Amino acid sequence: MQSLLIFTAFGLAALVLGAGGFLLSSRWARRRAGTLRFVPKTFLTGNEVEFFHRLRRAVGSDFLVMAQVSMGALIDTQLKPEHPLYWTVREKFAGRICDYVLCHPRTLEPLLVVELDDRMHDFARDKLRDDFLAQAGLQTLRFWSRDKPAEPELRHAVLARVPGTAKRAA
Repeated sequence: MQSLLIFTAFGLAALVLGAGGFLLSSRWARRRAGTLRFVPKTFLTGNEVEFFHRLRRAVGSDFLVMAQVSMGALIDTQLKPEHPLYWTVREKFAGRICDYVLCHPRTLEPLLVVELDDRMHDFARDKLRDDFLAQAGLQTLRFWSRDKPAEPELRHAVLARVPGTAKRAA
């Protein structure tokens, strides 16, 4: 009986010390990682802002230009949310961001995705993303960040990709 009491006392002491150590280490880890706060994030880089305005000038009133649009707002899978694979499939695209989406000015229907690529882009992932969009009927028009077209060429490229607008390219 006495050995059981000693064993229990040591067990409780170890538990208390372990819990105290955990609390101290988690408090230390929080200090190192920072507190959970939300801070503003730069929405677009200077280069992306410049291209946004260039794209808006190029397309005029023919399209509304939206920036940083989630693919989850543009496309979905045919699976129902109750399907066991729905969320797994949706995770593959929903969190990805399209640089710019050109929409019909009255209905806001998405008509074309425009991407501004730089050396950081993963071309295999970009192709998969473009394939997802194409399956849903949205084409992707890509430009190199360091070789952006002038407004007339940009307008021509956009109108050539959106069905029913090619005649306005001239």
